[in-house]
Amino acid sequence: LWSPRRKSLASASDSYRTPPAPSPAGGRPRDLAARVSGPPRRPPAPRRLKIAFVTPELSPLAQRTQLAEWCHALTQALRASNADVRVFLPRSGSVQEEQLTDAQRVATVRVADGGAVTEVTIDSATVDGLPVYVFDHPQLFGARNAYGDEEGPYPDNWRRYAVFSRAVLASLEDLDFAPEIIHCVDWTTGLIPVLRRLEYSRKKPDHPASQAGTFFQVLNLAMQGAFE
Repeated sequence: LWSPRRKSLASASDSYRTPPAPSPAGGRPRDLAARVSGPPRRPPAPRRLKIAFVTPELSPLAQRTQLAEWCHALTQALRASNADVRVFLPRSGSVQEEQLTDAQRVATVRVADGGAVTEVTIDSATVDGLPVYVFDHPQLFGARNAYGDEEGPYPDNWRRYAVFSRAVLASLEDLDFAPEIIHCVDWTTGLIPVLRRLEYSRKKPDHPASQAGTFFQVLNLAMQGAFE
């Protein structure tokens, strides 16, 4: 039903409407013309995931088992997905030195070795496009292979990889690398999650090792890394 009051309310509401902007030449409203002619918006660049990939083997640098080929394939896949992946590897007798033609000394760390302190030097190189940090301790690794020889596993493997694990965690600050994930492969790296929690998270919360998460991956359940 029509009434004078309804007509007056409608007239009042019409008076508050903002008149449209005059159209420019071509007939489009000014704001729409500005949106159409403006530069296109670019999506933000994806953030690169930082990964410290810790392994005793990496093809073609150091190969004793199929683990080397698996690590090579995975790190290359991570690199192809735009991850900032860097490999941390001990300089054992399994290392093919001809693969390290561009190696440069980048750091030296001092870590606990039982009741003593020992030095581990670190070289940086590139292998198949991947940044690789090689950890050198002549007494513990040197000419000896990654795991053992024809007589079996080395009896001090527990000590060798305890020193290596500590050196990996200590090096992150010197290498100026703050990974979001420390990817640990098989028993040789099994101490890293424990040491990170006990010696860094609780004592050095600002250290890069404390800020990183850990991912422990088992490739061969037959190799438990058990020592008496």
